[in-house]
Amino acid sequence: DFHVKHNTKRKKMDNTDRRSSAAKKVIRSLESHPLRAAGILALTAAACIAAGCLAVPEKPGQIPAGTPETEAAVRSSMSELNSQDSLQNNTAAVSEKAAEEQRSYGLIIIPPGGKVPATDLDVLFIHAHPDDESLDFGCLMALTAASGLRTGLVTFTDGESGLDLFPGRPLNGIYPDHYLKGRELAEVRSTELEAAALKLGVDLLVRLGLENHPYNSIKDELPPAEIIDEWGGKSEITEKLRQIILLTKPETIVAPEGPGKAREHFEHEAVGFIVAETLKSFEPDDYRAPKRYITSVDPRQQHLYPEAKEINAGIRVKNADGKERSLRELQLEALMNHRTQNDAVNVGTGFLPKYPAEYYKIQYWRSNRSWDNLLQSGLY
Repeated sequence: DFHVKHNTKRKKMDNTDRRSSAAKKVIRSLESHPLRAAGILALTAAACIAAGCLAVPEKPGQIPAGTPETEAAVRSSMSELNSQDSLQNNTAAVSEKAAEEQRSYGLIIIPPGGKVPATDLDVLFIHAHPDDESLDFGCLMALTAASGLRTGLVTFTDGESGLDLFPGRPLNGIYPDHYLKGRELAEVRSTELEAAALKLGVDLLVRLGLENHPYNSIKDELPPAEIIDEWGGKSEITEKLRQIILLTKPETIVAPEGPGKAREHFEHEAVGFIVAETLKSFEPDDYRAPKRYITSVDPRQQHLYPEAKEINAGIRVKNADGKERSLRELQLEALMNHRTQNDAVNVGTGFLPKYPAEYYKIQYWRSNRSWDNLLQSGLY
């Protein structure tokens, strides 16, 4: 059975995955600084006073997803989130709360055009829009954070062409009493993304701010190649992503799949294609190349991927607030931060609890440790 070991320091990687001891000393020196390295802070708008750590039990309990106990826990969690008091407490001042949690837990936010700091991540998650991270990666993101790993998230767009749930969302705090669109919607969705990233334990959030194309019906679909051209072209975008990978040095990349068996949002496919092409630019024996690359599988289309690997959504861990929850519950709480988006607060929270796991396809695996071995040892 999977278990998460108590970990206040990053677990040692196997010999094939270790970086130089000198680099490790530099990273540890930066991380131990109370201001998380002033040089990095000077490049970011957010002030990070101290890096937080998650309280993880020695041997957390576990209940299988899909059981009455799990579903009852999810319903209880969702009921609390949807209550009026909770709504006012958790969404009326999301911006202020996100700023406070940045200071408490050390989320570094790089806005479009900002300089990405050199750091040392374990896992880099990459997706197209705010809320995609919670929908597709939520369980794995919560698990990596609870395992004491450093994680980053790159979001290609700010979601300005999405559909606002008005009037079916809060009408206070960051949420005005009118329909949001364009830059105004993008600003609110970016704040929602920050809150969700904090819930899932992200250390570094990078927003690329590329154009988000409307998708209201099949007639709006565009070929990924056209999307990529409008984003600046394949060469420009892959080089930008390559530089982020070189600066953050992740061991594992998690992304959507490019055009494949499943039917996906065309911008998801464009992001998946860019990620795949970027990773192809590294030679297999390049020490700077991520050693693992996996893509998410929609549970509703998992039958198309019989080889897909699973993460039990019922695994229970403790979050920064000290409360024990299942990975699925943490994912649902992250989704509820995306109050403007129907796909998050209604669709996602409606269908995800019906599935016992989160699913991934291994694209490549250049490590002598298997998927199961990594999970059993807390991923690293």
